[in-house]
Amino acid sequence: RHTTGSPDGPPTTAGPTVCDFLGGTHLYGAIMTALFARERSGKGAFVEVAMQDAAYSTLASALGMHFGGMLKDVPPRTGNSHAGLAMAPYNVYPASDGWIAIIVVTEGHWDRLLRAMGQEALVGDARFRSNPDRVKHMEEVDRLVTAWTSAHTRAQLESLTREHGVPAAPVRTLEEVLNDPGMHERGMLRWVDHPEVGRVVLPATPLRIEDAPPPPFEASPFLNQHEAEVLGGILGMDEAE
Repeated sequence: RHTTGSPDGPPTTAGPTVCDFLGGTHLYGAIMTALFARERSGKGAFVEVAMQDAAYSTLASALGMHFGGMLKDVPPRTGNSHAGLAMAPYNVYPASDGWIAIIVVTEGHWDRLLRAMGQEALVGDARFRSNPDRVKHMEEVDRLVTAWTSAHTRAQLESLTREHGVPAAPVRTLEEVLNDPGMHERGMLRWVDHPEVGRVVLPATPLRIEDAPPPPFEASPFLNQHEAEVLGGILGMDEAE
């Protein structure tokens, strides 16, 4: 949290539960690796993953700047800008109906963004020629991009940045994500009638394996739903027990 939030604000928690799921996916990798090793050696192994260990690599940008000696004048929290303030434009910018994230990593991205903005005259401008140059003039860069984004809707900006090959994505609401056409088309999300809470969106697994059908969409069992099946069927207990 120390690295998350605005420079003049307190440490801020991440919106999603990052560490929990990073720990789970790393544990899955450890389990599969141990199973593969067992196939080779015939010997099983105990595996474990700490959530803190799994989350450490997400500090890569800040750590790189730290050990590169470049963080002396960079605040620990940089808002939506690059963690080490080493790239610009790299931020979330206002649209007329929300926000859009634009991340310029290469000089080609910047030149294409200028063309998308109708600012071809600034291509090659010494103030913005390279990332270090743009970082020196970050406020000016952000003002330039903001003036453009704020005059367009998210859909218009998404279309323009895609057309010009600029890394960008609209900031979507939770409701918009739940109804994402691409995720529903891929079979990652599906509307399901839940017996207790009604109509909800359920996720499948993001893993896609050839010739392996995705698991069925089923609501989580309610408390004691399988009591008879487990106690009477699997454990062989009679009704009195």
